[in-house]
Amino acid sequence: MFLPLLAESERSAIAATAYLQSALAQKFYAVAWPISGEYAALLGNLDDAINKLPANGVIVLNACSSVRHEAALQAASYINLRREPLRSAKLRFILCWSIALKDELLAKMPDLWSMRANSPWISESDLVSSSFETPAPLAIQAHQPRLGKLSASDADKLRRWEAHQNLQEADLSTQDALALVEDLLGIQACDSAIDLAEAVVQKTFAQPDALVDRAVAYDAIARARRLLGNLPAALAAAQESVNTLRALSSNHAADLEPILARCINSLATILSETGDREGALRAALEAVEIYRRLAKANAAAYEPVLATSVNNLASFLSETGDREGALRAALEAVEIYRRLAKANAAAYEPGLAMSLRVMAIALAATNGVAEAKRVCAESVDIFERLALQLPQVFAGQLAASRELLKALQDS
Repeated sequence: MFLPLLAESERSAIAATAYLQSALAQKFYAVAWPISGEYAALLGNLDDAINKLPANGVIVLNACSSVRHEAALQAASYINLRREPLRSAKLRFILCWSIALKDELLAKMPDLWSMRANSPWISESDLVSSSFETPAPLAIQAHQPRLGKLSASDADKLRRWEAHQNLQEADLSTQDALALVEDLLGIQACDSAIDLAEAVVQKTFAQPDALVDRAVAYDAIARARRLLGNLPAALAAAQESVNTLRALSSNHAADLEPILARCINSLATILSETGDREGALRAALEAVEIYRRLAKANAAAYEPVLATSVNNLASFLSETGDREGALRAALEAVEIYRRLAKANAAAYEPGLAMSLRVMAIALAATNGVAEAKRVCAESVDIFERLALQLPQVFAGQLAASRELLKALQDS
């Protein structure tokens, strides 16, 4: 819902948002700054924008000029308070800010963390060239197939599928198709993943014994729709996936539990992003309960996913205001990841670093700022080491941990 867009100047911000509007084909509404500069008048203009925009519209507040910063910060906090009605109206908010003063925005907006939980910083240079005459490729293109990042075998399967648009004619079994869908999601080729997963759904309607495959396909569709920003469609697919598995679980509970827990985790994430925090928390608790049971019987197989699930639970508990519960969950996730990373650092250090960042946020929320700094510094150290080896994979995570550490140091 919230995207901080960093620009060199007001002109840069205007050009970047114009390009975004053209690329995304959505209604953008630039909030007018009152001549008087009064904050109350600005809020009136914000309300006017919210009331005028159709569903899926985008509100743009250009605060690149330094004289607008203080009012913009208050306006952004106001937007944060109105997150739920904005989500209900499917509206989004872009705040344009001077790239040279990014740290000021982070330091002065404690609510920014919750607002941008799933939104990266983006610079106007990521969108358009400095002359603004020839647009550079937009990140939206990442949703198209990138064959160079698929294995030769997957690339061949995808070519066959695209040539025939029929699983049988493409010589793809249901399991082949679902495996390819996961690999496509791994490179964020979301449109192709959705097309292929929907073909699996259609095929399994004629196969009463393939309901599990159908549920897995719906889960993949949900995750792809979420990546594309279509949360209502993502939620519908996630609920279909979980409902299908629940209907089967009475007869095959033990066999279905791992799949059910995974799909419930997907549902929890989407529920959270649509504003249903209580629903997200209930789903996350159920997934953790299942994974605890599975890990008790087979720790080697299920402790890693239990750690991830508990880490997610910490975030959901924090969203519902249970700070102590969030801290307990974060501590548990870190404890599991430490044990796993000690046995296999290459596989589990990334998870440890992420869980340390979540723990730092939970500590800061419970007035443990000094300990939060220490924990976050450890997250930074791990991601720095990982980013040296794989910068394209870990640079973003390193930046997030560094940003949090700086905010904690400035608090």
